[in-house]
Amino acid sequence: MDTRHNGFLQFRYFRDRVRAGTETLPRNQFVFVGRVSPSRRFQQIGIDGYVGQDVDFENIRRGHGAVGNVSGTINPTNHLVIDLLTNTQWPHPREPSRFFGHPIFTARVWRTKVTYTFRARSFVRLVSQCVETTREPHLFVSSVAARDAQLTGTALFATRSTGNR
Repeated sequence: MDTRHNGFLQFRYFRDRVRAGTETLPRNQFVFVGRVSPSRRFQQIGIDGYVGQDVDFENIRRGHGAVGNVSGTINPTNHLVIDLLTNTQWPHPREPSRFFGHPIFTARVWRTKVTYTFRARSFVRLVSQCVETTREPHLFVSSVAARDAQLTGTALFATRSTGNR
């Protein structure tokens, strides 16, 4: 459905089968997407994700859980664009256990991308991303770390000459 401020909403019920190891497991999910562009400065704000059944690929079993993404694009000046993203995923095992209620893992991603355009043919782009995963080791078949985290960053300067050859 279309909304005000050049936005839209989409809701779907999604049924499929997913292969995990040697097994093919059913998956039913409610998928949602929403986007809006409220102004020139706030070019886009979005939310998307799903809730429902999922597959634990590591342990080859059915589960349930959710994924949520929130993103935004801000244009503070004519030359500067800032893209922000956060993502969270938290699947739960299907079978009851003494850890019932605890997710198998919780994965989070935070990303910031800043682009400054000097002229039509030159810009600089900086990207920073943090990925963090916390796990309940007792819910895994093999040995896993209880927590992993990684912070990465990149920088790029690009220009194109205007000279004739």
